[in-house]
Amino acid sequence: MRNILHEIWPKIHDRWLLLRYVRPFNNKNAQRAVTSQNTMCLFCSPRGGSTWLAEIFLTLPGTALIDEPLWRGKLSSPFQNPDPLTRKVTAIAELGFFYNQHIPENAWWPEAEAVMADVLAGRALSLGLYDEQGLIRLEKGDFFIAKFCYGNLLMPWLLSRFDASAILLTRHPCAVIASQLRLPSWKDIRISDDMKIDEFPYNDFYRKALEKAGSIDSREKYLALIWALGFRHTAMHPLNNKRWLTIAYERLVTDFDHEIRRIEQRFGLMFNDPDAVRDRPSKSIKEHSLIRLRSENPLGAWQKDLSQKQISDILNVLEKFEIDIYSANIAPDYDKLYS
Repeated sequence: MRNILHEIWPKIHDRWLLLRYVRPFNNKNAQRAVTSQNTMCLFCSPRGGSTWLAEIFLTLPGTALIDEPLWRGKLSSPFQNPDPLTRKVTAIAELGFFYNQHIPENAWWPEAEAVMADVLAGRALSLGLYDEQGLIRLEKGDFFIAKFCYGNLLMPWLLSRFDASAILLTRHPCAVIASQLRLPSWKDIRISDDMKIDEFPYNDFYRKALEKAGSIDSREKYLALIWALGFRHTAMHPLNNKRWLTIAYERLVTDFDHEIRRIEQRFGLMFNDPDAVRDRPSKSIKEHSLIRLRSENPLGAWQKDLSQKQISDILNVLEKFEIDIYSANIAPDYDKLYS
């Protein structure tokens, strides 16, 4: 009996949390419209600093976090479809979303639009979508922070359909990839010779990308490819710093007050106490990352974590896609990035 109770108790507890917090939150937002005044979308690459930025926004009163609606679990092989049961939002899995799903900016996909409307408006029934920063926030939450680490390739499409405010947070690809390679979610990626692409919506986008990238024979080259595609699709978009505000992670670290003012002025906000999370490691930071945060040069830790060949391979992928904003330097070309 004790073993049976041990097995079913987590399910009972999760069910109670759904009924206690999530269902009332969904019902409260039944008629909610997504606007630039009530919804902020944060787009970033995984391990790019989005949790830290989200925590800065959560210092605003009445904020609630919608966390990683496009998450599909651990990636085992490039371009292989994720497990349909591994998701935060059931409807997104049912639509066949890939890990980093591309949607052309002018695509007509009403089913996906309807799902994203429910996500952004707080109508999606999901425990994992809201519990990262505490379900108690849902009771008084009326300003939603939607954090996307797998959404860069659909960001222009999404923002052309919803009047949400938006920020793109970008970080040096070598820093992002060095951090990714230290975690189980990416360290076990298997690279095959044929790079077979499964069937999923708009997968031809990846076929064309592989033709341009050439040989992808290592994990860091694959991760650099995903980063480069997301960067070209957002930071090099004609609407960059027009439809959304672009923030460099490196500048947020080295000139925090200046970047906070940029955010406040752009969106008419006034953070109560952003310094409260300025030097506090975010919830996504692991113990090994704390060592780098406390080192003399935390932004340049990737120069020691990666070999010269890995760095060269990553930058060569960027060159294939004509990305010159990032180089072997720690900081990006801010003039180009912020133009």
